Amino acid sequence: MKFHLDKKVEKCGFGLSEYSAIGSTNSEALNQAKNNHSGNHWFVTKNQTAGRGRLARVWQWHQGNLAASLLLRLNVAPDKLSTIAFVAALAIYYALLEAGTDAKISLKWPNDILANGKKICGILLEAHQTKSGEQALVIGFGVNIVAAPKDLPYGATCLQDIGSNMNAKQLFKLLSKHWLEAYKIWNEGEGLSEILKQWKKAASGIGEPVVISNHGKVVEGIFEDVDNIGRLLVKTSNGQLEYISSGDVHFGTAASIKEL
Repeated sequence: MKFHLDKKVEKCGFGLSEYSAIGSTNSEALNQAKNNHSGNHWFVTKNQTAGRGRLARVWQWHQGNLAASLLLRLNVAPDKLSTIAFVAALAIYYALLEAGTDAKISLKWPNDILANGKKICGILLEAHQTKSGEQALVIGFGVNIVAAPKDLPYGATCLQDIGSNMNAKQLFKLLSKHWLEAYKIWNEGEGLSEILKQWKKAASGIGEPVVISNHGKVVEGIFEDVDNIGRLLVKTSNGQLEYISSGDVHFGTAASIKEL
């Protein structure tokens, strides 16, 4: 049985390349972008041998999990380009809601999806500017289907652990469908307000204590909101609002700082 796109996605011109084994679907998509691939193309593999996470971290792989990347060619402003992370998060969120489990699925800023508070999916965005001036954007999805890493500083889970029998091929088809739906709403950034509205309804941690670490700087406070361009708003103990564009997010009290 091979991977398949949703039929509506195929009709919209999205392509698909499947590999029995590959180092990284994101790396392959970036290589294709550098070789002037036209974009709107999915890359998926049955076996990923050199997956990557955010901040150059290794993405641990297990046979049967899902590794997929989408290559897009866009001509939008950089601030709008980065907001596609919220489109990606909603796409996999809605796909996981169809996985046949009672687990609570939620979104953790900026690029994680949680099931019962444990990480089940990570998203990695990487950009490359083409010679023509267009932006080639690659969105990578790593979803724990049959197994989750055990030796992590945070909790992780997989679909099997939360009672779902859905396999990687079934989830991928749903992901492609929900990506297209959310991408149409986003509409080159014009529909961002609706995307953020939906994202916040599914978000974890709003109104709770949070600690963010970014390149040695630690910000602690209350997760107040996400602003109209997707930045995390944190109210610190002195009442000031900090606007966070990137970083590692930890929910909990100040004691969490020791773990960063």
